[in-house]
Amino acid sequence: MLALSPKKPAAIGSLYGSDFPLEIDLASLQGVTLVTGRKGSGKSHLAKKLLEQIIANGAPAVVLDVNGEYASLKKNTSGGESGVCEEIFELAPGSNFFIPLDGISFETFCKMCQIEENHNSFRLFARYWSENDTGKDLGNLREWVQSSQSPPGSLNAAMARIDYASSLGVFGEFNFAAKLEGVRNGGAIVLNLFKQGEKAKELSIVYVLRQLIEAGLQDRGRVFLFAEEAQNTSKRNFGTTLLPECATWESIPSSSPTSQQPCQAWCSASATTCSPSISPPTTTLPSSPTRRL
Repeated sequence: MLALSPKKPAAIGSLYGSDFPLEIDLASLQGVTLVTGRKGSGKSHLAKKLLEQIIANGAPAVVLDVNGEYASLKKNTSGGESGVCEEIFELAPGSNFFIPLDGISFETFCKMCQIEENHNSFRLFARYWSENDTGKDLGNLREWVQSSQSPPGSLNAAMARIDYASSLGVFGEFNFAAKLEGVRNGGAIVLNLFKQGEKAKELSIVYVLRQLIEAGLQDRGRVFLFAEEAQNTSKRNFGTTLLPECATWESIPSSSPTSQQPCQAWCSASATTCSPSISPPTTTLPSSPTRRL
């Protein structure tokens, strides 16, 4: 990754005790790059430096910011606008970022609402999903359930689950693809998940990963994905099954594991390795052409 003659140089600092510059070759960032170390060792600082250089080189990035740190890149050390201020777009669930019901799967909705197959409302929701390929939202779901002439037990159970989903405050109309297109020539979407509930975090991560996978399948180009606290992201119930497919994008997770296991969990989930002793799963991944910045 460190290179004497990088194709796409990214300045990240200087050698300790000297003015000798340290540069990373952005062209070498393939698959997953793990930034790991003890608390306070500078993991996020390095990731932010990389993000700034990625933007400067005209590439798009998405940041899953669980600690609310990356929006600070819009400011310089003096408190004024930084050089990448206009290229960073901060989104927050329930504020300027929402999750269309079409953006998650039926299985995810059931897990979120704890709807088991033997639950009174399971067949009702399954029928709604099968009859509505697009245009799903909590409003028309509620109307559909109310007009379904279902038995009172199933109807009441379904309405309770819809009320719960609505209480999360994260569902609504949103066009992530348009936001992604807005940073296509250099910029970052920072999804600020700080102070969000666990359900909102999980759903937001799932939705964003699904959108990135969809963009890859439609060959819209490569995106750098930054995931803070990767040891937690890899364990999330809803997002883990989508992480293998995201190995077709550049991923820069930053974590501070207390053992080797969190590193293994991320690398296994991402179908790649960060040490020779870790073997990737046999999941078949969607192909994606390699692109330079």
